[in-house]
Parts: sequence; C-alpha cells; structure tokens
Amino acid sequence: MERKLYKPTWAISLAMPLQAEQLGTGHAVLQAESALGHLAGSTLVICGDTPLLTAETLSALFDYHQAQGAGATILTAVTEDATGYGRIVRDAEVKC
Repeated sequence: MERKLYKPTWAISLAMPLQAEQLGTGHAVLQAESALGHLAGSTLVICGDTPLLTAETLSALFDYHQAQGAGATILTAVTEDATGYGRIVRDAEVKC
C-alpha cells in the first residue's frame, strides 16, 4: 500500500508546546497557555483517546457553549464500563 502525505492547501501557523512531565489534561492545557493566552475566543480541549467522538458532536457542543455564553462546558457520556475514565457525578443517585 502506498502512503500519501497530506499537504494542506492553506497557510497555517502552528505552535506545539511541550508537556515534559505528563501530569494530566489540565496540566497539558497550562502548557499551551503561552501559545494561546494572547488569543481571544474559546479553546476546545479533548482527550486524544476519546472513542467515537464525531465532528457533529463537537460542533453541537461548541454551538451550545457559545449560545450559553459559558466559561466552560463539559461533555459527558454514560457507559457500562467506565474503567480508565474519570468520573463526573451528575446527581446523588449515580453510583461511581
């Protein structure tokens, strides 16, 4: 199988901050602050190992976030086996 290198047709500016010690997602976002802190607008943070996350879902999440004028918006999911994921307790009835 032949490999093809994707080359975008638009000019982009790219900064890639280094997270030397991997101390979680929040820490990774702090490492990006120097590259993003001067920009206005929202920043979308997602985990790279999130399965089945579609562009449609991200677009709806971002639209909701902006419509609410929110400072932060969290997307959660219900799964039968949440092993390896963080937990968000939605109400007193949820058992973690």
